[in-house]
Amino acid sequence: MKITKARIDIINKIKKSNAAITTSNLEQGTKIEIKLPEELAF
Repeated sequence: MKITKARIDIINKIKKSNAAITTSNLEQGTKIEIKLPEELAF
C-alpha cells in the first residue's frame, strides 16, 4: 500500500490530477478502491 500510495502521489504531482486510494473495513475483509482520472486510465 505504501508503494502504491507513493506512486499515485507522484502521478498527481506530475499530471496535476486527482487520483486517489480509499480503504474500507468490511465485515469480511478490506475493500480497496483506486480511482484514476479517465486520462490516466491505461
